[in-house]
Amino acid sequence: MKKQILKSIITIGLIAVTGCSAFRSSTQVMTVTTNPQNAMLTINGIKYHPPVQVPVKRDQPAIIQCEAAGFEPQLRVIETHLNGTGALDVAGFLLFLFPGVGLLTPGAHSLDETTVNIDLYHPYVAPNPPPVASQREGHH
Repeated sequence: MKKQILKSIITIGLIAVTGCSAFRSSTQVMTVTTNPQNAMLTINGIKYHPPVQVPVKRDQPAIIQCEAAGFEPQLRVIETHLNGTGALDVAGFLLFLFPGVGLLTPGAHSLDETTVNIDLYHPYVAPNPPPVASQREGHH
């Protein structure tokens, strides 16, 4: 009877600390604004009009392209990192082995930024160079 209770306690303990990341959402909401506001956004291949809140996969970089007529286009890549829940899974894995399952799920990661503002700039136009002096007379 005592062995059965001990097994139950161990099982419940393992379940409690097992792969907490597995229970987190596989997406995060990213808010993107632009200046100018009439820009066109492409986030992971899908077009949007800013400002926008978009669910993106939390374990993959988010690729943001922004363009507007008369402005230089911008490309931003928002990377990911191991989050606190993933770190807990690492610690649990070192102690119990089983929580390592959570590390294999998207919930172990988070985007480096979830609020992104993209400023577009007019292209740099070099000033006109001074006119080239014509050949001096008598020298050909």
